[in-house]
Amino acid sequence: MAVVVKEDAGVLQSPGHPDLGASPPATTSASTSRVLQASGERSARAPLKKRKRLSAFDVSQMVVQRNIKTRTELLALAEMQKREGKTDLAEFVVNRGQKCVAEAIEARGNYTTPRVSWSRKETRPEILDSFKGQPCVPGCNGLWSNIAEDILRRNDIPAGTFKRAVVDVLEKGRGKYRKFL
Repeated sequence: MAVVVKEDAGVLQSPGHPDLGASPPATTSASTSRVLQASGERSARAPLKKRKRLSAFDVSQMVVQRNIKTRTELLALAEMQKREGKTDLAEFVVNRGQKCVAEAIEARGNYTTPRVSWSRKETRPEILDSFKGQPCVPGCNGLWSNIAEDILRRNDIPAGTFKRAVVDVLEKGRGKYRKFL
């Protein structure tokens, strides 16, 4: 580190002032570390490496792999791993609340059982078509049909156009230029 100092022949110093010519320049630790890092030497403070903690997702994956069903089984697994030197799971169980651990165990059911509700057996037009020709609900007496025809007539919408629009929306879903209502 090169220091440039101006020399002045007529320097006046107050009594008791320290001799600045003999001592190195005073610097802060922040500026010293910046200079050392820029020069490529060593850093003033080495960055600390944080250990990655287990997330609830990681624990739920572990629960699924090992088919763990209760908190006691999870605690037994944490104890076995602790004996081997792995403390991550034990720290998770201790540091997180009971609710978080219970949710990680509950998530096992979500991964293992497929959801039937995600896929429909029939498409929307097929469901609508299955009600075609069936009688109205009790108390209706076909009144809804008269009201629907009256609304279409008042708005100058042909019944065929309305039917095609409904079928299009049910088949393709809503989107640009396919707004139903």
